[in-house]
Amino acid sequence: MTSFDHLSLCATNLDNSISFFTDVVGLTLVSRREDDSQAVFQVGESLLVLFHGDAYQSIDTDIRSGMHHVAFCLDSDAYDGVLLRLQERALPYRGPTMNKGAHGEGLATYFRDPDGNELEIKKYG
Repeated sequence: MTSFDHLSLCATNLDNSISFFTDVVGLTLVSRREDDSQAVFQVGESLLVLFHGDAYQSIDTDIRSGMHHVAFCLDSDAYDGVLLRLQERALPYRGPTMNKGAHGEGLATYFRDPDGNELEIKKYG
C-alpha cells in the first residue's frame, strides 16, 4: 500500500500560519518545536508540517512554479465551517464548484494560506 506520510510547506511567520491552519482550516496542532522552526498538524492519518526559517519567502502568486495546491477532504460540517470562517474573515476564495477528486465528484473551494500557497477543501456526497 502507498499513501502520503506528510506534506511540508514553508511558513514565513509561524504564528500566523499556525493561527490560519487552526482557526480557519480547523486542523489540530500536534507539535511545535521550541526553536519555532517547525509546526505539525494531524490531517487524517497523515501530517502537514510547516517549516519556518528566517530566509523563507512567500510565493509570488503571479508566477506558477512548484506545487499547484493542496486539497483537504472534509466532512460536510467541517467544509461548511471552513467556508464560513473564510467569509467571516473576508478572505478571498474561489468556489464552491463541482469537480472530480479522489472519491468521485465533489464540491471544492480554493483559497490561499498566509504565504500564498493555494489550498482546496473538498466534500463528497
